[in-house]
Amino acid sequence: MPDGPIPRDEDAGEAGARTTTGRGGAAERRRRDRQRPTLSGLGTRVEQILELAERQADDHRAEARREAERIVTAARHEAETILNRAHEQAAGIGRDLSPAPPAQTPPPGADDPTRHA
Repeated sequence: MPDGPIPRDEDAGEAGARTTTGRGGAAERRRRDRQRPTLSGLGTRVEQILELAERQADDHRAEARREAERIVTAARHEAETILNRAHEQAAGIGRDLSPAPPAQTPPPGADDPTRHA
C-alpha cells in the first residue's frame, strides 16, 4: 500500500458509479476504499516524529548553550585584555604627570657674561 494519498478524479469516480449498476458499482467503491490511506498506525508514526523533534530540539539547545558559553568566555577574555591595557596606559600617564625633580639652579651670576671665572 502506498504511503501517501492516491490522487483520484472525483468526477470520473462519480460518473463510473452512475453508469455501473448493482454489484459492479459496490465492488468499485470497495476497491477505491482499499486504495485510500488509513489512519491506523498514524498515532504511532506521529509519536515517533514528535520524539525525534524533541531530541533534535534538545540537541539544538545544547549546541546553542555551548556556543553561548564560548562567546561569553571570549568576550570576558577580550574585556580583561582591554582593561589590563588601559591600566598599563593609565599607570604610564601617571608617571608622566608626576612632578619633575627640581632643576639645579646655577650659582648666582653664572650666567652673567661680564663676569669671568
